Amino acid sequence: MYERTPEQNLHYFARMDKVIETEVTIKDVCSDCNNGELSKLDKYFCNLFDLHIKNYVRKDETVNFQYDFDKLARWLLKVSYNSARSSKTNYEFLSRFTDYILRDVNRPDSLALFVQLIIPYKMPKRLLETFPRANELKNGEVFPDHTHAGEFEIHKEIYRFRPGRIVMVNSYSFYILIRPDDISERLWDKFIRRVPYLIPSAAQLHRMKHKVRIKASTIDTLQATKDFTKQNKAAYQEWKLSKQK
Repeated sequence: MYERTPEQNLHYFARMDKVIETEVTIKDVCSDCNNGELSKLDKYFCNLFDLHIKNYVRKDETVNFQYDFDKLARWLLKVSYNSARSSKTNYEFLSRFTDYILRDVNRPDSLALFVQLIIPYKMPKRLLETFPRANELKNGEVFPDHTHAGEFEIHKEIYRFRPGRIVMVNSYSFYILIRPDDISERLWDKFIRRVPYLIPSAAQLHRMKHKVRIKASTIDTLQATKDFTKQNKAAYQEWKLSKQK
């Protein structure tokens, strides 16, 4: 993935609250796992990137998204688990999926996947005139050229709702939702049916299907990234000042 997105060379390391110019890695993964099943999952997602994700989605566009549920789910959980471990957030719960990630066994019934398509942010002319990097924009648009993995919550829908995980790569925001142990299947199914209204234009990825037609959401780059951009703003400013010395 890093070879496919060399322009995305800055990484926010939440546990240290720092922006760094290096790939964040998990060092205690065995070489057989890295070179075996995990490598196969990385290869799958790279192929998916080349087929779909490298192409930014525009307003009113529709994408016929082809996928393998288990391979995609395992890769997203792998990224989520590693992200959670590096930031020390909820990784104990995600550890229950390691057999599924590594060996494609014990597929969790409580797992639901959704994908939302993010569109470019059209910068207003008044801002464009003073924007220092305006010459880098195409038609005044800010594309979602970012990769992000972390937690997200849908508030007030289910009491004690366990945080879900989100993996964002370019226009594609993947949501991983896991049923809390104390929530019934009936209540969970009711909640899952409401997700496309809570996450605008999100499409569910089903286990027994291999493609889905997804319409671009109305969420743009600015809206999609404002929370974590605000979170790491101070760390980015600190990094920027260090580069000026």
